[in-house]
Amino acid sequence: MIRLLLPLALLLAACGSHKPVLVTPPDTHAAAPPTLFTNVRVFDGIDDFLREPMDVLVVGGRVVGMATAGVHPPPPDVEVVDGTGRTLLPGLVDMHVRIGGPEAAWAPRIEEPELQAEALIYSGVTSVIVVGHDSDLRGLQGAITDGRVAGPRLHRATRVVAEKGSGKVPDGTSRWVIEPFRTGAEVQEVDSPRDASRAARRDLEYRDSDYVLVDASSLPKGAPVLEGKAIEAVVAEANQYEKRVYALAAGPEDAARAADAGVAVLLHTPWESVLTPEQVQRIAFGGTPVVSTLRTWPALLESLEGERKLEGLEAEVIRAGHSGDDEVGGLSEADRAAAERAVASVQENVRRLHEAGAPLLVGTAAGTPGVIHGASIHDEMEALVALGLRPEEVLYMATSGPVRFLDPTARFGVISPGSYADLVLVEGDPTEDIRATRNIVGVWQAGRRLERRTPGWAPASAAPEEER
Repeated sequence: MIRLLLPLALLLAACGSHKPVLVTPPDTHAAAPPTLFTNVRVFDGIDDFLREPMDVLVVGGRVVGMATAGVHPPPPDVEVVDGTGRTLLPGLVDMHVRIGGPEAAWAPRIEEPELQAEALIYSGVTSVIVVGHDSDLRGLQGAITDGRVAGPRLHRATRVVAEKGSGKVPDGTSRWVIEPFRTGAEVQEVDSPRDASRAARRDLEYRDSDYVLVDASSLPKGAPVLEGKAIEAVVAEANQYEKRVYALAAGPEDAARAADAGVAVLLHTPWESVLTPEQVQRIAFGGTPVVSTLRTWPALLESLEGERKLEGLEAEVIRAGHSGDDEVGGLSEADRAAAERAVASVQENVRRLHEAGAPLLVGTAAGTPGVIHGASIHDEMEALVALGLRPEEVLYMATSGPVRFLDPTARFGVISPGSYADLVLVEGDPTEDIRATRNIVGVWQAGRRLERRTPGWAPASAAPEEER
């Protein structure tokens, strides 16, 4: 018990003394002030078009009314936010994030979990699925809820359920994705469907996890893979707790097998090779959502080549952490070629899945080398549009699509009367140019506007930057 309490106490102490760099935590103990957005275009996450200028009223942390702009006078004692030329979006959702973890010294990164949380919310990300972590995530959740740290909603996983003997991190390119996923994640190795079911039950019962995480990847070569029957047993167990099972699958057949077994989502687009038409149909037929992760491999290669240029949001959020040094860990020529094949495979797999009608959700694999927390979601959305998806589709995949998947009854991820006011206001029209999502005017969490410390930010009695 003491061993369990000590890390929690240390993290709580760290969170309590944490000094904000990017975002000042909101006062979660006070009621959210009423806010009126005037003359603002709205992407509500329900329709696939932009609503023309409207007035949107937020009271008590919820959207309570929407009307044609200028029809009703502002209520008394309400903060008015001018939305002229701007677009109001639901808060963004990143479906694949790693919190904490040692990363390659050569890769641009943010190191501390509290600062990673800040970078996410600073960039308009109000909810994340945490796929891997080596920090006390429950403590961080509590710090965010209590207003000691600014950050998004964190959805926690169980310990990884994997086939016995498959816990070794593989050599080669896949280690850049698998290692951050497994490191510190406390793999539960199983050798039968019964063991797999028990592993899921332990964490759902005693850790109160938000979802069950399984590793369906047959890596390294020749290692056992979590078989379909074992995954089915995990799914059946999770159903008893009204929880879902998410899977990581490196190869196309791994992904199809996991979909056949009834997992709720594939947390990474397969990268080992291209999906066959038959495998695409197995995934699409069951309606299994696939998380995009288009930028994972290009970001890795750009960092290795020394070609990664940090501009705009990326340069802003990296102020919260350490940008890495100039030493490149490097890949062998064979690994480099394999990584380039992975880039092409993921792009083709996303294209094939989209054409087949498989649900796609935006996820970045933030926390793997070169993939920066928060800012990377904007890279991901732009990459999806460059691949041929319409901006409106991509906005849906990053807002209400994930929320509808996480909880069909949830009242966030959309902008409609009664919904929670997790909101992002941006300059411009992202349905015309998806890059407009980078032009963040403000972020609201449960109706509270966050104080984003943008470049040049300084309160009236500011301390020098190095002291903050």
